[in-house]
Amino acid sequence: MNKRLRILLNELRARWAVLTGRQRRVAYALGALALVLAALGAYLSVRSEVPANVARVRRGRITASVEASGKVRAVREAWLTLRSGGVVQKVLVKPGQQVGRGDTLITTDSAEAEAQVRQAELALQVRQIQYDDLKAAPSAAQIEIARADLRRAAAALQAAQTAYDRAAAQGKASGSQEAAALESAKLDYETAQANFEQAIRGPTPSQLQVAEKNLEMAKLDLQNAQTRLEAATVTAPFAGTVLQVEVREGETAYGARVVRLADLSSMEVAAQVDELDIGELAVGQQAEIRLDAFPGQVFTGGVARITPGATSGGGTVGYEVAISFSPGSVAVRPDMTANVRITTLTHDDTLLVPNRAVEARGRNKYVRVLENGRLRDVRVTTGLSDSENTEILEGLSEGQQVVVR
Repeated sequence: MNKRLRILLNELRARWAVLTGRQRRVAYALGALALVLAALGAYLSVRSEVPANVARVRRGRITASVEASGKVRAVREAWLTLRSGGVVQKVLVKPGQQVGRGDTLITTDSAEAEAQVRQAELALQVRQIQYDDLKAAPSAAQIEIARADLRRAAAALQAAQTAYDRAAAQGKASGSQEAAALESAKLDYETAQANFEQAIRGPTPSQLQVAEKNLEMAKLDLQNAQTRLEAATVTAPFAGTVLQVEVREGETAYGARVVRLADLSSMEVAAQVDELDIGELAVGQQAEIRLDAFPGQVFTGGVARITPGATSGGGTVGYEVAISFSPGSVAVRPDMTANVRITTLTHDDTLLVPNRAVEARGRNKYVRVLENGRLRDVRVTTGLSDSENTEILEGLSEGQQVVVR
């Protein structure tokens, strides 16, 4: 090989010797240009290994959160129904009106219900008098009246017996008026005798028990009649704002929802949370609330309740979560669309890198680190992630440069 190299060098010297001065200057220039291009190529080949988009590992705060959407509603809200079949006489409220607890909202025709109450009151009075008389000790006058009735019944029985005997002597007793009169007289006598004996000894325990039950039934009848009368009027069960009125005067709407009432001083968002996220939530966690009706306005609240029963819809399973908040001076109204972000966990002073710096390979995660102009892949252990950053638990240190893909 050395022999071939010597031959090549001798051939180059021979060719160089025959070149003119100008040709030699051109050759020098081309050689210099070749050296410059070679150096530039080497520089660019090294430079191309250094990516343009890098970020430093830094310390900061990161929070994990669950996002959901829902509707605004009042914490205390109710649809009031019409429990009377009467015709609506007056609608005393309109949407937006403030009412107090117990205020009358709607009245219906109550004439029949009022008559039933009066009838039940009179029946109760009668039963009360009967019970009181039966329970009280018989007076001397009552005993004398009972004794007189017994004597009168005995005399009538004796007269009926005489008339019957006379008809029997003539063979006309069977089926006669005298026979019927005798039987009636016997019954009257037995009744008078029982009344007299009762006046002497007072009522039996069973008679008192029957009177007590009759009195109790009369009281229940009055309560039922009063309930029917109350049903003829729709009243506010709590102070609040009338949201909707769904009935007009002259209509009948038995069992229908007629007034929607809400206490707007305390509001909440009813959000649907996917079953995959519900396990991360707990009562008391803080939340950010954004309403479509007020862009840029952020309300703070907290998880108040988590419904234990699931709701299904659209092929997914979710759970209703109530997030309470105070609207302050903002005119928040029920049924407004809301988006919530519930903070489930927060880590302070932890190592962070951009999400795009982390690459998943199977079950492991890697970050490409730039050190001294060279790149190397580092296996890392990650923690929390949000929309921008990922927490690094192991594998990196603060200040290192990582490639952002």
